[in-house]
Amino acid sequence: MSSTAFPIIQTADPTLNRIQTNIQNTFSATQAAASGYIIGQIIFVPSSMTGSQFTSQVGSGWVPADGQTSIVNSTYTTYTNAIVAPLITGPTGTTSYIKVN
Repeated sequence: MSSTAFPIIQTADPTLNRIQTNIQNTFSATQAAASGYIIGQIIFVPSSMTGSQFTSQVGSGWVPADGQTSIVNSTYTTYTNAIVAPLITGPTGTTSYIKVN
């Protein structure tokens, strides 16, 4: 899926800047939802599958939900203020991934 840039224009009016930021966030979330996955969605995969194998199948924007991986500057951080991926424990023999962008 290609990403369409949304122009950011800063003004002297902080209210207009806040509105534009909200529009940008909504636009980004809509694009992400169009991929079939939503921000914060968790997927469990067999532990034998590498991260690159996983992202080759589902696309980019996923990180291990290991409680350690940095997610600063992600859409997930914008919505939750989290700076690391949450720790999600799945069934034995699986690795959990979370959609952050």
